[in-house]
Amino acid sequence: MQKENSLEKNVFDHLITPIINSLKNAADTETSLPISIIQEYNHIFQNPLFWENFKDQIIQEFASEMIEQKKELIQKNSQITDSIKYAQTIQQAILTSHEYFTSVFSDHFVYYQPKDIVSGDFYWAFKTKTNKIYWCTADCTGHGVPGAFMTMIGNSLLNEIIIENEVEETNIILDKLRESVIKTLNKSVDITSIADRNSNGMDIALCCWDLTTNELTFSGAHSSVIIIRNGELIQLKGDRQPIGLHRKMDPFNVIHFQLEHGDRLYTSSDGYTDQLGGPEYKRYSFTQLKTLLLAIANLQMEEQKEELSKHHAAWKGAFDQIDDIVVVGVLVG
Repeated sequence: MQKENSLEKNVFDHLITPIINSLKNAADTETSLPISIIQEYNHIFQNPLFWENFKDQIIQEFASEMIEQKKELIQKNSQITDSIKYAQTIQQAILTSHEYFTSVFSDHFVYYQPKDIVSGDFYWAFKTKTNKIYWCTADCTGHGVPGAFMTMIGNSLLNEIIIENEVEETNIILDKLRESVIKTLNKSVDITSIADRNSNGMDIALCCWDLTTNELTFSGAHSSVIIIRNGELIQLKGDRQPIGLHRKMDPFNVIHFQLEHGDRLYTSSDGYTDQLGGPEYKRYSFTQLKTLLLAIANLQMEEQKEELSKHHAAWKGAFDQIDDIVVVGVLVG
């Protein structure tokens, strides 16, 4: 009985109340109805006899309308999901394949976990004719479909700058990448109008390993590369500016570092460290990630990937993943 009364109230609120309100609103117009008629309508709709005679028909019509709306929502949701899943297939085809990573690195892992079906993070690698391996992890503005569009732009521009135009210096690559991103998105460079770093673009960690000299060159936009050697952690920090419009748009810097056999190199987006969770529902933090990488650095690369996944799941617990995640680890062999 209580459930039926609740349904009657729901029907009254959705079907009858709007009629009464319309009649009341009409009182303010030149063609307003006498207040007595409004009161009579209100009396009729709230009279128990009205519900005894007509409630079954009204409730049935109301329920049928709700069912049709639900079917329409399910159909539209299915169509949207199918489209996004197809976009996921396209995005995965554009990302550098596991087979290619394996062919250029003696040992590595890629921990890639989108928040939604498609991701605003991406990873990329290429080995040049001059015996240099370039790779990066990038975090584009947004996630989901908007972020995925940005990943395709970033991937395409890296192909153009490094593969087609054969630019080799990592800092110049980022300079050209920023210029191309701004141009591609039809942005005009007006520094005075830029209040913060919320413009479309990306953060990126770009590494180049010269296999001939065993030298690493690194340039970053709001990103770092972590190097673990003999149980010690070294962090090479990128510039505090993104790829995109920003108050500060200085030329990017380059860091040179001599690698040794057995070094472990890690680059990542901020999705892993920004995850909320733990006993106090806090960010995981970059400090905790560095501690974790130190602890697992001696494991095989695939085992490190599994540990990263386990720690993320444990920290997240029952909470939702809040951002896309990508972490790339490379062993200098």
